Amino acid sequence: MTGFSCALYTSAEDSENGSLAAAAAGRLGNRYYSAAAAWTRSSGGIDTLHASLGTALTLRGDPVGFMEGVFGPSITLGGGLGYVFSEGDPDGDVRMLSANLGLQFSVFPTVAVGVDMSGIRLAGDRIGERRIDYGFTTIFDRRFRGHFSVTDGRPAVGFELGVRDWLTVRSGSDGSSWSSGVSLASGRFGLDWSVVIDELDTVSYLGVSYHGEDEF
Repeated sequence: MTGFSCALYTSAEDSENGSLAAAAAGRLGNRYYSAAAAWTRSSGGIDTLHASLGTALTLRGDPVGFMEGVFGPSITLGGGLGYVFSEGDPDGDVRMLSANLGLQFSVFPTVAVGVDMSGIRLAGDRIGERRIDYGFTTIFDRRFRGHFSVTDGRPAVGFELGVRDWLTVRSGSDGSSWSSGVSLASGRFGLDWSVVIDELDTVSYLGVSYHGEDEF
């Protein structure tokens, strides 16, 4: 079975802060592949480029089918490489090549659990610390899902509801910020919009995506 999807996203906070990101993912049998790149500009004219390559192997089950509401156990292992380059900082340019490792399993009928270790420095400058993030998703039914995650030590909770086949709404919070968004789908194409609000800033995100159908 094969499949392919790609997406392009942009975010804007103000005239000095914004980002542009592109990603693609594919499936070939029980293996998954991904590539992504993002450029961000922050206050002070600091430009940062992120790039990553990833792959995952399904040891058993069907994690995609699980997330679509087709319940069943699955175990998937993954890993990837990431590169970060930042320029414009008064202290000089910085760059780092790193690796990450991940595990996802859905042993229970309606719960998927994931663990990821990132920031494993392979070369270059140290940017941030190595960390372990984890989370789980529970599927209440085919249209309603709940998510819980801990990223960089910060817990967050969120929900998504499929109002119609073409309309999905989402909302979540990590205690210091609140996010809400909507996704529209038409055939293989999708349009996503969301906003993140905290005490200091409001950031909006807009993205378009294409999802190729699986072929057997």
